Amino acid sequence: MRIEAVALVGRAQRSGKFLEHLSGAVVDISSKFVAIRANDKEEILRYTFLRQREQLRAKRES
Repeated sequence: MRIEAVALVGRAQRSGKFLEHLSGAVVDISSKFVAIRANDKEEILRYTFLRQREQLRAKRES
């Protein structure tokens, strides 16, 4: 999926959460979209809800 948007970064910090599983630095970023097309916004929401459902399902099965 490719989304073109303009965003302002509110916060960026190194994350220790995934470092044991991934090589290199992992950074948590908080941002706010200031210019984004409506259908791109819908695509992000659809993807986010899909991932949340997958994570909840996996948590229930474990």
